[in-house]
Amino acid sequence: MTDQPKAPSHDLKLTLLENSHSFLSEALAKAVAAESDSSQWKFAIFNLIQAIELSLKERLRREHPLLIFQSVDTPQNTVKLKHALLRLRNGCKLPLSQVDMDTINSAAEWRNQIVHSEFSLNTAELKPAFATLMGFIADFHGRFLDDKLEEAIPQKHWLEAVNIQEYREELLRRANERLAGEKIHPSNILACLKCGCKAFVIQNNVNRCYVCGHAEDVVRCEECGGLEYASQMSTLPTGPDSYESEQACRACISSPDLWPFLH
Repeated sequence: MTDQPKAPSHDLKLTLLENSHSFLSEALAKAVAAESDSSQWKFAIFNLIQAIELSLKERLRREHPLLIFQSVDTPQNTVKLKHALLRLRNGCKLPLSQVDMDTINSAAEWRNQIVHSEFSLNTAELKPAFATLMGFIADFHGRFLDDKLEEAIPQKHWLEAVNIQEYREELLRRANERLAGEKIHPSNILACLKCGCKAFVIQNNVNRCYVCGHAEDVVRCEECGGLEYASQMSTLPTGPDSYESEQACRACISSPDLWPFLH
């Protein structure tokens, strides 16, 4: 009996970078569809967040292949989005700003909402939020991956990304005019938790974003004294007894990531 010829393999294996490009292209395709069907925004956001996570992992892989795993001793499951971000900033010393950190942490929560619960963000919040995330991933690829997205993404999709960026910039321009007209001091303007634009006004307890309209209370962290969105505050134990605790911000809750430095 002669051996039968093997059927050709149809397995598709993409690198982390190629996979990121693929998710980003799909995200932009969904953003185009969302112009006529707003329900597509959640898929656009979801795919864009997946692209960002893969991009972060690719940068970790370039530092050391084991760093993409939750445990470098038992390399099975890869790191989560927030963990990857912390490793890059605290371990690899990438100059990621607090605004970048807050934007991606918020994005991780949006993905959890999309997958595990009701997703309630409205279009006014989603479109500028999408643009903010696009700005992050384009900047990250250029600065830390030496990768030009405009050359990796189909042109028709990239043009849509440019259009969305311009839409966000127009909203931000109008918001800045209003901020100037109302004489809002820069120290009283935060990066919005929802859309990522630096247009959330806390002066005179306005507590509203002038770009997307998101409204939320802002409170003071009992640990460091800094201001934080009420929805992002957590309970921080301060003693051995369960009743010894205080309300703390994300920065205080997230202690530095302890992982081995590999060479």
